[in-house]
This record gives sequence, C-alpha cells and structure tokens, in this order.
Amino acid sequence: MQVLGIETALVFFLRIAQEQSLAIWGPASSELGGLDFGTSDVGNVMTSNGAALVLFQVFGYAQVVRCLGLTWTFRIGAFLLVPFSLLSGLASYISNRTWMWVFLLLTEIGKTLTIALTMGSSMVMIIHAVPPPQVGQANGLAQMWRAAAQMIAPLVIGQLFDWSLNSGNPFPFNYFFIFFFCGILSLLILIFSFGIKRHLDHSFGGGPSGVDDNEAMSMH
Repeated sequence: MQVLGIETALVFFLRIAQEQSLAIWGPASSELGGLDFGTSDVGNVMTSNGAALVLFQVFGYAQVVRCLGLTWTFRIGAFLLVPFSLLSGLASYISNRTWMWVFLLLTEIGKTLTIALTMGSSMVMIIHAVPPPQVGQANGLAQMWRAAAQMIAPLVIGQLFDWSLNSGNPFPFNYFFIFFFCGILSLLILIFSFGIKRHLDHSFGGGPSGVDDNEAMSMH
C-alpha cells in the first residue's frame, strides 16, 4: 500500500504538471521556445485531449485492463508516459505550422491516454488494497493526494519554467526543462511500479470489490 500511495501521488502530480506545462509553454513566444498560442489554441488542444479521454474511458480502458490486468496496465501506461512527456516539448522545433499541430496533438493526446491508464489503474488498485469497510477511507486518502498535487504542481512547474527561461542554459535545461522534469517523474513512476504486487489485480480477499474499472476512472 505504501508503494501504491507514492505512485498515486506522483501520477496526480504529473497529470497537473502536464496540464500546467501546456498552459504556460504554449502562449510563450517562439523566441523563448514557446508556440505563440492564443487562449483559443490552448483551449483547442485541451478540448481534443478531453474528447479523446472520454472515448477511451468508454470504449478502451476496460478492454485493456481485461487483457493485461491492472498492474501491467499501470506499468505500460507509465512506460509510454516517458517518451510522450519528452516528445511534446519538441513541437516548437517544427517550423511548418500544420505539422507542428499534428505532432502536438498526437503527443498531447498520447500523454492524456497514458495518464488515464496509470491513474485509472491506481485508483482501482487502491480500492483492491483494503477490505470493503475501509474503501471510503482509502478513496478519501487518494483524493487528499490529488488535492495536494493540485496545489503544489502549478507552483513547481511555474518556478521551473521561469528558471529555465532566465538561466541561459542550453538544451535540455532551456524551456524544455519542464518536459525533461516530467519525463523524469514518469521514469520514477515506471520504476516504482515494479514494487506493486499482482494480487492488486483482484479485490481484497479475492472477492468482488463492488467498484468496477469504469467507476474508478470517473473518479478523476
């Protein structure tokens, strides 16, 4: 449960950090490594991410879990998060605006779906880790981690982005450092995932947990 708690906290933090990275990097000028986005451009990317997430929750997530199990779904999501976290920051190097949009949308949607794999799986495994009378307490603890991530992640990412723009350091310690930071977090999540026990694929004691995968996905 301790490893799973750390993983869940890191996933919540990473999700908020990814969203914050787009919000502050997209509108930055191209001279600073940004994309010269307006608020509508950032909104369009987030809308695309949201639409892809809803479709995945409805049609994809449960099928993936049935095929792989919760722990391997989590690990594969964490593995894919590493390249997706790094790649999206390279969009500013693409001079053709059309191809930049294609690349950005693919990498942003990829990040959204892989975070969904890890977050959805971690929420279900938290429920599986405790006996039924303690499910509410475990879920409350997870929501506390989520609230802490929502407070801390924007501050951390904002400070890192400000430092990277003023440090004068070369790649990857220029504007790209916030993506490098998210990539390192993703790698930590992947490493810690091998400490999660396979028995969390099933509800506590092997019986029905009373909470299905799609319900847990809706919690975030």
